[in-house]
Amino acid sequence: MIQNKLFVYLLILVMVSFSCKSTITSNEEEVLKNEKLVNVDIRSKLIIAHRGFSELYPENSFVAFDSAIVHEADFVEFDIIFSKDMVPVIMHDEFLGRTTNVEEVYGKNLKVSELNSCQLKNLKIDYNIRGNSFKNSDLKIPFFEEMLERYGNKIGLFINVKDWNSAGLNKMNLLLKQYEIRPEMVFFENNRSYNPPSSFPSWVLIFKSQIPAITTPKEIGCLTNAVGLEMNPNILSDAEYFSAMNRLVIIWTVHSVDDMQKTLSSNYVTGIMTDKVDQAVKIRKTINMGGQ
Repeated sequence: MIQNKLFVYLLILVMVSFSCKSTITSNEEEVLKNEKLVNVDIRSKLIIAHRGFSELYPENSFVAFDSAIVHEADFVEFDIIFSKDMVPVIMHDEFLGRTTNVEEVYGKNLKVSELNSCQLKNLKIDYNIRGNSFKNSDLKIPFFEEMLERYGNKIGLFINVKDWNSAGLNKMNLLLKQYEIRPEMVFFENNRSYNPPSSFPSWVLIFKSQIPAITTPKEIGCLTNAVGLEMNPNILSDAEYFSAMNRLVIIWTVHSVDDMQKTLSSNYVTGIMTDKVDQAVKIRKTINMGGQ
């Protein structure tokens, strides 16, 4: 099912890419008005697992990613920080103390960037979630290359790179090419300071406090294919607002059943990002069946 959806999105993304290229010689806003990219059919709504199925399993771990796939998520969202030797590591926090046993192994809380990849492989994921302890588990910190090797093109990747730098991004680009990851399977977050690799689509996070200041597509960025809007009481009108700017609209992070039903029922929403993958998929199926 994900392949059919992603084919539709690939066509959309190609349209955006050509529009962006043409802005070198023409007015950006005029170009962006040429194509209508949203109002996606409700059957195409995407479920994006926020750091994997992190409601039940440790965030950014292989068990959380595996479970997201089993529960029929279309994408997994995860974070990248580079190690001291510039290896891309899947980790949200700059410091390792919250989610690993770094203090037990190295005597103090350290940053990901202070350890090389070999040292990081000595650590285990170590924290409680929903009353379940993973302290004595054998869960290791995932590396980006391990993720590509494990999943290939089985699930889409929403990538949030925490510390942008050209050397690290080049390494990620080479790995994506090495493992033959299709462009439609990857979205890089564009932090508007550094552009992601041009061969892959990108998305930009927009906090609810930032929305009023964005009045034209140019303020989003021409190379940005999708916006990630923070969940808020006005989310449906916000989604319509940004869809009119010819951007795919992802809502994050959606927690409640009511918010899932509301956003997944909107013609202006492309997909939602959630910790609660099982609930979101169930609601999507119910909506697709006409609410039965």
